[in-house]
Amino acid sequence: MVTSSLIISEMKSFYLVLTLLFVVVAAVAAAYLMLPTTGQPRIPEKTTPQLFAAVQDTDSNPQTPTNTEGIIVDSKGTVYVGLLAERAVVSINRNGSQRMFARIPGDGSLLGLAVDSKDNIYVADANFGDPQGSSNRIHKITQAGDVTVFASGIPAPNGLIFDRDGNLLVTSITQGAIYKVDKDGKVTLFLDHDLLKGHNPQFPFGANGIAVTKDGTIYVANYGDSSIIRIKGGNASIFGEAKDFPGADGLALDSAGNLYIAQNMVNTISALTPEGTKIIVAQNGDSTGIDGELEAPASLAFYQDRLYVTNTDYQMGTNTKTEPPYGISVLKIGIPGQQ
Repeated sequence: MVTSSLIISEMKSFYLVLTLLFVVVAAVAAAYLMLPTTGQPRIPEKTTPQLFAAVQDTDSNPQTPTNTEGIIVDSKGTVYVGLLAERAVVSINRNGSQRMFARIPGDGSLLGLAVDSKDNIYVADANFGDPQGSSNRIHKITQAGDVTVFASGIPAPNGLIFDRDGNLLVTSITQGAIYKVDKDGKVTLFLDHDLLKGHNPQFPFGANGIAVTKDGTIYVANYGDSSIIRIKGGNASIFGEAKDFPGADGLALDSAGNLYIAQNMVNTISALTPEGTKIIVAQNGDSTGIDGELEAPASLAFYQDRLYVTNTDYQMGTNTKTEPPYGISVLKIGIPGQQ
């Protein structure tokens, strides 16, 4: 016969096991809820550009306005901007204070910028009057401001990006091709493909902005064809909808795999999700840019979750007038840039 004391003892053991089980389940649930969501897709929302800095004149020459083109951010958060006609690179700290960083000798147009692991800055110098000659160069600028020629001979170099192996990939906007420059400055043709060439007689330019993912996938903006090209495993294909990005210029990637496109003809920053869905992130009509509105946006660079944008402010498409201020816009994306 079971005694009451035994029943009470067994009930206590049962409730103890039940309590322990509840604690374990609660702990597991809490741990699951605290797991990072990096594996879940995130997409940017539409935002309003703000003025980060109005670029100051560097040469007191009215014939060379301070139109901005290339942009990059170093490991400390300092923004570097190339002045297309003034042939200067200015640095801007996170508070918007700017200074002359380097003057580039020559007579071409300063286009894309890149930065290496030691915070050296690289500048694409395109001489459209000598598209096949050695006056087309890539300059290297140390943090001390010393300028040297890193590579030469790439026809009208434009977009710059370092790949996973430390090679510099360079787009040729006139040839419609990608070149590779190794750590010693040796230049080789990386990819010459019809999808990288411009087929629009009105805008006879091809490969422009370039971005590389961590797995080595390459994205290129084809300016003349208004398309984005994806290169994966050596195979090139159109990413997203064809001819859907008029004025496709600079590119940038965030940590969620979204690709951002500066569209200078329509004052727009678009994004393509990893699945190829297009999103309008920012867009402005014709304006003076005094509050950071987009005016023929050219190049993009992330620092943390902020996307910095240069504005060439040339009279083209939506932008009907060229006038000061020549500003750098900043977009609060909320998703960090790809590291």
